[in-house]
Amino acid sequence: AAVRTVARTGQAAVRIRARNRQPDAVAPPSPFRSPRTPLATRLGRRRAVGLAQVERDEVEQIRRATGATVNDVILALAGGALRAHLEELGELPERSLVGFVPVSVREESDTLETGVNRLSGMFVSLATAIEDPVARLEAVSACARQAKAQDRALGPDWFGAMAELALPAALRPLTRLMTRSGATSARPPFNVTVSSFPGSPLPLFCAGGKMVSYYPFGPVFDGVALNITASTYLDQIGFGLIACRNALPDVEVLARRIPDAMTQLSKATAG
Repeated sequence: AAVRTVARTGQAAVRIRARNRQPDAVAPPSPFRSPRTPLATRLGRRRAVGLAQVERDEVEQIRRATGATVNDVILALAGGALRAHLEELGELPERSLVGFVPVSVREESDTLETGVNRLSGMFVSLATAIEDPVARLEAVSACARQAKAQDRALGPDWFGAMAELALPAALRPLTRLMTRSGATSARPPFNVTVSSFPGSPLPLFCAGGKMVSYYPFGPVFDGVALNITASTYLDQIGFGLIACRNALPDVEVLARRIPDAMTQLSKATAG
């Protein structure tokens, strides 16, 4: 199994390299090549949380006007909010931030009964170096398309196969060593995790009470002290932001910049 996985990885790498050399190719960012930001820090014990909402119809209007996907728009909103926030702090790097985007590759046969949850992922530029909101969305969309092509080249079960090659008994001490030495925060593989998934189009209830909003949350890591997760619910898209308080104590301010980025993008694509 190990030989097959390594061989397939090598074959996919050759195909990806050839595709990235094409004149019109927009190569996705490589891991461990992300710019330095205040998010690249060792995690403390305390967390900070921010919440935001945007109208689902507005996202759909932008999607139809630009040809982007809903996920592209969500990534561009995250990039716009981070650009404005880091620029105000005087911490905006010249190179664009890199987001890690988890991707579900579950098949129809993977049900709740089987307990199988297949995940892959891709690295996407958040185009924070681009000021114009429409140009930023176009750059994010182009990078995401290329990243999806790379993910297809690797195959839906590549992440799982690679994880199985790592012996847990050896991996745990190595992870502790990297954390204590600060290696994970010195050269993080990416800047921020940004994920999204569809939620219920119908109202949900608990003990007779209607759920009015939904804000999902994801994990943070050493060197990647911010997670932005979004989900649709009814006519809204809710964003849950969680961060290490040492790295981003004002994460609620960053959250408020997401609707601002939505307004800027809506105005720029109107008409």
